[in-house]
Amino acid sequence: MVVVAAGWTGYLVPLALGYGVFSIVARWLVRGEVSGPAAGGRLPRTEILGYVLLACLGTLASNGFLQGTQLFAAHFATAVEVAYFTAAVTLVTPMYFLPRALGLALFPAMARAHGAGDVDAVRRQADLSTRALLVLLAPLFAAGILLAREVLLLFGGPRYAAGAPVLQLMLGATYLAVCAVAAVNTLSSGDGWQLRTPVLSALAGCLTGLLVVAVLGGRLGAAGVGIGYLAGTAVTAGGPTVAVWRRYHMPWVSPALRALATVALALVAARALGAAGAGGTRRVLLDAGAAVVVALAGAALLGRHIRDLVAQARLPGAANASDGGRRHAAPAVD
Repeated sequence: MVVVAAGWTGYLVPLALGYGVFSIVARWLVRGEVSGPAAGGRLPRTEILGYVLLACLGTLASNGFLQGTQLFAAHFATAVEVAYFTAAVTLVTPMYFLPRALGLALFPAMARAHGAGDVDAVRRQADLSTRALLVLLAPLFAAGILLAREVLLLFGGPRYAAGAPVLQLMLGATYLAVCAVAAVNTLSSGDGWQLRTPVLSALAGCLTGLLVVAVLGGRLGAAGVGIGYLAGTAVTAGGPTVAVWRRYHMPWVSPALRALATVALALVAARALGAAGAGGTRRVLLDAGAAVVVALAGAALLGRHIRDLVAQARLPGAANASDGGRRHAAPAVD
């Protein structure tokens, strides 16, 4: 507020100060816990630096790709389409706070479980979290995709309504990214190939997205950039998810297919409504009705999995999932 009120142009100064204060206070809070000699001798500085480097590369490739799409849009799209894309990125960015918050809760518990060798606890936490995200968010994102035009009308007025296809693509990509958060934390709290998999997937996703943008951006403009981001996010999220699914033999095939079918149906329906050419109040009613129908259809399609998830969450064993394996620690396994 001070920067804006004073008329300064250093808009990133508050962000930098906020992160700086966070780092200093966090270091001060944990100082008492990490003081003294390290267990087993000297700190493994090489291992720590390697972990930090991988984390930075993964963050740059994933979150940096999201913000970088605006630069790609400026290169391939017209000024009006750039405004559409900027609005879409602005609207979907807050949704990425959900995986960040979930990661803050999951990572410490999974790290403890990995350290204790409690594979069951790791599998239980990853399974419940991923299935919950898949089946509970699919109907919500489907409704959001079909109401994208109305959201843009509220955001910037009638001139932004034509940017609905771009926001719809970005919402589809955001759904994939959010659903992968538990798998990413499962691997990031491990070591060896598990630690490298999310980073390599993020790099591969970034390169895939850039390639798709280079091919489609010139012909489709902002929509081509959105398709590129969707393709890149699918690779970034798919790598860790498939790795955890295969490593821990997760029962994810049916809920994943049904959830993805719900989101895909919303994208197809949104495309059909856009091609119909309706406008005004009639279009708003059509979009709202389609959002309700698709959301309810998705909830019905996923109903069995939602009931199974609720029943499993109520089991006594599931309540211990957050203890990081402290109650049922097992010998470490490879």
